[in-house]
Amino acid sequence: MAQATNKAERIAWLIRYVMFPAALAIVLAAVVGGVFVYRDTKMQEFLSGAQSVSDPAKTSEASPATPSLPMPRAVQVNSYAPGREYPLAEWQVVDDAGGFVDAVFVNGELMGMDEIIRVGSGDVIHMTGWAGHRLLGMRFPEVLFSVCGKIVGGVTVSGVRPDVADSVHPNLMHSGWEADLFASDLPRCEEPAISVWGRPPVGWTLRPVIGTWRFIFQASSEIAPVTIIHEESIIRPEDVKKTETQRLSIHHGNTPLHQCANTKCDVVINLAQGPLSAVIVEEMDGWVLLQSAKGSGWVMSSAFRVLP
Repeated sequence: MAQATNKAERIAWLIRYVMFPAALAIVLAAVVGGVFVYRDTKMQEFLSGAQSVSDPAKTSEASPATPSLPMPRAVQVNSYAPGREYPLAEWQVVDDAGGFVDAVFVNGELMGMDEIIRVGSGDVIHMTGWAGHRLLGMRFPEVLFSVCGKIVGGVTVSGVRPDVADSVHPNLMHSGWEADLFASDLPRCEEPAISVWGRPPVGWTLRPVIGTWRFIFQASSEIAPVTIIHEESIIRPEDVKKTETQRLSIHHGNTPLHQCANTKCDVVINLAQGPLSAVIVEEMDGWVLLQSAKGSGWVMSSAFRVLP
């Protein structure tokens, strides 16, 4: 009887102090785990909903990523922005040519000399050449471009051209130019063509640069992959140095006017001693380029003085 009582007490002790705490721990673990799972589920639902609201274009991980587009290249052009062009008729145009267009490219492709250029709205026309007075070596500070009777761009003349200095005039070493014209900037007319004009350092005249290029606009639905930057160096007749006649006094008779700034250059005319009305066009290294009714050419600056 006593043995049965001891066995019952041991079983009761085992249930109370071992099995019951273990069962309670299992229940608590299940409850806590359920709470964490529920919390994580709700958190994922919240994050998913917030993501879809803030960025509806986001795709799931299984969806392919949208390919990134290349950044457009930037091109600085010498054509004026649309609406900035002005009439060629504001200048006085003379027939005496002053330079040559060497080459024309469209998007890097060389065009034939007699070829009609075909351009789309996003094309870039690149032109190179030289400009200057071929007889006197008068250097032009700028060339201008016209299309359909309007000045549509301009660029500085400063490139080194030893070939021109050797074959045309020694004073035209820095007579080279190159320019980029954006096709969308150019005006439309029945027979569009690009003409180039040399601008002398003084006065309102323009001299034609040999080489006029006809072109045709062709329709294009593609967006130009370039960012265009316009140079705003727009010059008009009122911006240039006026032709001012000055009274000079020639020191000696038979003072030669040379074709270039060197005593070895050909003599254009010999000036008489005394007063002379002339325009001083350019000065360099002790020489002066004069324009006068008696003749134009280079004379040493020590050969005359300016009268008040």
